[in-house]
Amino acid sequence: MDNRDDFLSQLDALMALPREQVKSPNMPVKIYLQEALNLLYYAEKDRAILQKSGLDLSLVETLPVRINALRYAQTEWNSERYELDAAEQEWKQELPRARQFKRELLHNFRFAYRKNEERMKVVNYIAQGRSHADMVQDFCELAVVGRAHPEPLLAIGMDLELLSRAADLSVRLGALLAAVKGARGTLKEAKLHRDRAYTYLKQAVDEVREYGRFVFRGQESKQLHYGSKYFRNLRAELRKKALKEH
Repeated sequence: MDNRDDFLSQLDALMALPREQVKSPNMPVKIYLQEALNLLYYAEKDRAILQKSGLDLSLVETLPVRINALRYAQTEWNSERYELDAAEQEWKQELPRARQFKRELLHNFRFAYRKNEERMKVVNYIAQGRSHADMVQDFCELAVVGRAHPEPLLAIGMDLELLSRAADLSVRLGALLAAVKGARGTLKEAKLHRDRAYTYLKQAVDEVREYGRFVFRGQESKQLHYGSKYFRNLRAELRKKALKEH
């Protein structure tokens, strides 16, 4: 099976984890995955003595599928992050231009329809919205109003192609805004899956490490196999920093 198959095969177990037990990684996931693979190597070599001390060997045997599940979930989360970043970047580029274009349209509409009370009410109503969704709808409504009553706009020299641009922009911005909101929702779900996969792997890793440290008490070189090199290095750096500060 590939990583996706392993993830799907464990999905029920991941979703069964109580929400309050789900944790986010406290180190880079790629490092955690490698440490889990290293642990698997040593635990397989020491499986007999670990089992004799009471370790449930199914935790060792399921390490590969748990590792693959997290690897897949992390990849999916990263993919969704990149997709959201791209959509948000495009939205940020479009937004200032869209706001300026809306201001220009409203300026023209208000002057063109200034002597028509009913149309001015419509234009002012359209101008009230402040949200991004309002702006998307405003372009559509301005295009409709302008096409229905083009003569005053033509009289002030406005290019009616701007109405087509407004209608097209409404569609394009609407799709882009939906993509941003959709990506945010998908990213949130992907992160939860990633955190669940991490927690599921961590449960096995922590248990195997705990037994390893118990079994090999007093054997420093063996105990190193059942600890985190990442956190050993981190603690060493913190000690060096503390010594320098004093």
